[in-house]
Amino acid sequence: QVRERLEVHKAFDDLTLDAGDPAGFTTGVAARLPGDAAPLTIRLSNPNDIPVTQVTFVDRLPDGIVLAAPPILATDCTAGSVTGMPSGREVTLTGATLGAVGSADASCTVTAEVVGNIPGVYTNEIAAGDVTSFEGIDNLPGTQAQIVITEPPVLSKEFSPPVVAPGVSTTLSLLIGNPN
Repeated sequence: QVRERLEVHKAFDDLTLDAGDPAGFTTGVAARLPGDAAPLTIRLSNPNDIPVTQVTFVDRLPDGIVLAAPPILATDCTAGSVTGMPSGREVTLTGATLGAVGSADASCTVTAEVVGNIPGVYTNEIAAGDVTSFEGIDNLPGTQAQIVITEPPVLSKEFSPPVVAPGVSTTLSLLIGNPN
């Protein structure tokens, strides 16, 4: 019997690169300052009329993005277990069951807090076929989310002239820059 593939979407701060605002996410790019944690959410859905068991994936974070230390990991997937190491680059879901379409457990989420310390643009992907199940039903299409680790603002001050006698005026200039 022909089965539909699992639907998987991921987001940082509920912002995804997947088109059409899927699964309660909004299409867009998240941003954080270096060292500020951001929530990563992966949502899985079963469009089939049978349960799908032993659902598993490994989400490999891009270079420059790591799990928070200590890792803050959670899942509401039936029978699922989510693991990851402090400052590690992998989030793993094992043993989950997605109920038949229409059931309360036909969809579930995996969440993790991630951190980046080096300014840049980072894209996280789960490719088509990376989510697997005992029944041989995997995901299609893949899913991507992007986060920008921004440069902090630059602030400087300057007196002109820099040294004055008592009672003489000077000008204070504040310079605020945004390197992003």
